Formats: sequence, C-alpha cells, structure tokens
Amino acid sequence: MRPVGASSIFALCPICQRIQMTKIIAKFQWILNHINIYLCQQGQTRRSPLQPNMFKNTSFWTAFVYNIDYNSFINLKKDYKTMKKLILLFSHNLTDVQKEDAKGSFGVESFVVLPADLQTIWSNVPADLEDLNDYLQPVRDFLVEELAPDDVVLVQGDFGATCAMASFVKSITGIAVYATTKRNVEERELDGKIVKTSVFEHVRFRRF
Repeated sequence: MRPVGASSIFALCPICQRIQMTKIIAKFQWILNHINIYLCQQGQTRRSPLQPNMFKNTSFWTAFVYNIDYNSFINLKKDYKTMKKLILLFSHNLTDVQKEDAKGSFGVESFVVLPADLQTIWSNVPADLEDLNDYLQPVRDFLVEELAPDDVVLVQGDFGATCAMASFVKSITGIAVYATTKRNVEERELDGKIVKTSVFEHVRFRRF
C-alpha cells in the first residue's frame, strides 16, 4: 500500500485542515508512545526506544506525518493493545529455547525487559535491608503501567523480592511464572584430570 501523505490525511479529516502542523505533531506524540515498541529492538519497551531523544525532534515528527501509512498505523495501534507480553524480572537473557516455550505455552508475542535503572534495582537487592516494600516500589510502578490482563511476568531473583513481586503480579491480573531447569553433568579428561561440567537445560515455565 502506498504511504498516505499529510495532504491525504487532511482530506480524510476536514477538521485537520484547520489545525496547524505543530498541533498535529503534538497529537501524534502520545499516540506513538503506545506503539514505539515497533521502533525498538525486540525485548525493549516504550521506556527504552532506540533513540530516546528522537521523539523530541520536530523534523522526526514531520517526517512521520508525511510518510505514515494511515491504515497500517491504526492497525499497529490496535495490535499493541492486544499483544501478549512476557515481562522479565530477571537478571539474564532468555535463551531461544525459553522464548519459543513462552510463545508456545502462553501465546507470548513480545518480550519486555526492565529499563536500565529498574534492572539495577532488581539485580542488586541489598542484603542488609530489613524490608523491601519501598525498595521495590519503582518496579511495581513499572508493572502497573506496562502490564495488561493475562500478560506473563517471569519473576526470578532475590528470594524475598521474588515472593513479593510474584504475589503482586497475580494481584493485578498478571501471570507470574518461573523457569525450571534440569542439570546435565558432562565429564571429560583434561591433562590427566577428570573435569565435570554442569549444563543447565530449560524444561518449562511454571506458574507461582
């Protein structure tokens, strides 16, 4: 389908004929915030676009308005709302086997990693804190914003933080899971010594 130019958009909507370009650009800013997952690499979220400052650039928005495929844009906007996500409260990268399992077992279509600041919080829970409630609040805020009903959250990390966040995920209609593995021990001879190597293989995601 040939992209619809700005003049075509104006023709489709008479009201737009009376709106200045700067106002149109402003309208598109909040809309794109809901679909910029399509402008990110897989596994990133709308909080982590490829170029965070590009959304503040007027020339970017002008180009967006002039080159938008109107029908595709509307479809992407609808798709984002219904796309099932796996959100990672996790300190490692998912393997290809784990991604395929999430897609097959839960119908997951996209993978959402924590923004860098929240990943630091999740991966570095202080051992000396008496209570984690305040410490984990930024992660809760992120989940409230990001999570849709029946989205899946992989929760693995500090034992106390994991228990707290798994319970929280379920309380806001999410599905909290953790990964199960089996250990395969391999032995080989190296310089006259027997070396044992443990290889952990993903088995499945199990609900809390």
